[in-house]
Amino acid sequence: MKGSFAFDADKEHVDVELAGGLLQSQVKAKVAVNGFADPAIRFDVDVDQFDADLYMPKKEAGAPKENGPEQPIDLSALRSLNLEGSLRIGSLKVANVKTSNLKLEMKAHNGQLNIAPLSANLYKGSVNGSLSVNAQATPVIAVNQTLSGVDIAALTKDAADFDTLEGRGNVGMNLTLRGDTVSAMKQALNGTISLNLADGAIKGINIAKKLRDAQGMLGKAQTTSADSTEKTDFSELKASFKVNNGVAHNDDLSLKSPLLRLSGNGDIDIGRDSMNYLAKATLAKTLEGQGGKDAVGGLTVPVRVSGPFADLKYTLDFGAMVGEAAKQKVEAKKEEIKTRVQDQLKDSLKGLFR
Repeated sequence: MKGSFAFDADKEHVDVELAGGLLQSQVKAKVAVNGFADPAIRFDVDVDQFDADLYMPKKEAGAPKENGPEQPIDLSALRSLNLEGSLRIGSLKVANVKTSNLKLEMKAHNGQLNIAPLSANLYKGSVNGSLSVNAQATPVIAVNQTLSGVDIAALTKDAADFDTLEGRGNVGMNLTLRGDTVSAMKQALNGTISLNLADGAIKGINIAKKLRDAQGMLGKAQTTSADSTEKTDFSELKASFKVNNGVAHNDDLSLKSPLLRLSGNGDIDIGRDSMNYLAKATLAKTLEGQGGKDAVGGLTVPVRVSGPFADLKYTLDFGAMVGEAAKQKVEAKKEEIKTRVQDQLKDSLKGLFR
């Protein structure tokens, strides 16, 4: 590192300007410090790339899982921090999540850290928003972010090794986490999430195929485990969630594809890594003549997804399909009778006015 250094002992002031290599990064930094007993730090930093995971504790392969109590999150250093400045990083990796062109403004005073605005390129899309941390007592983290045009599969795979959803689109998050450990924060998660994806898939089951093959299952329920080779494609997926104490509840799922329509509601328990969700799947009538079955085209079948994320179960209630088919026949008969009565009434009225 090369640069300049200015020190004024009487005014308790330090100015540093440096450029060069630091760790695995190329850095340009300007830092000013006022006061030595309770320093106020101001900074402006450019970094070409930084991999934070290189400095995280490593888990040895084959090492047994720790059975002891979860280690608390220690944010006590924030309580005495007086910091303001700007940070720009060309490429950054943290907890296996990769971003580029990161830009943020940071302020930290009296145990309160605010990062706003915060923007970056993220998995073929972008992220914009803010982040705040309150470390005055029990840690509280508030996240307000808008993800635009993001590749969801790549993001969730890297962030949480969660490989169930594909697609590219927009995600909105306005969330608050509170707790002394990661588990406690997940179970105290509150806020809202919105999802609007296009041209993707839900992995683990091919619902359209299950319904097309359902003729021999009428009147029964079938439960299967997730199959990594199967997936339900969609052209559009929209959903919004209200999160309360780690449970994300949804009432407005809408999935559309040329073969399938899916609506649903249920809970995703983020705090305990499990879900209990009931979707209603309708196979398009246009499949008749394209490998579809007349018995299932246009009918609706409940599909329940339940269990831990690592071992989700899918239950298709073909018994409900029988009831749906009977209901459709009754409704069709009602329409037929209604039309016949209307035609007869018209003929009678014509006779009256001749």
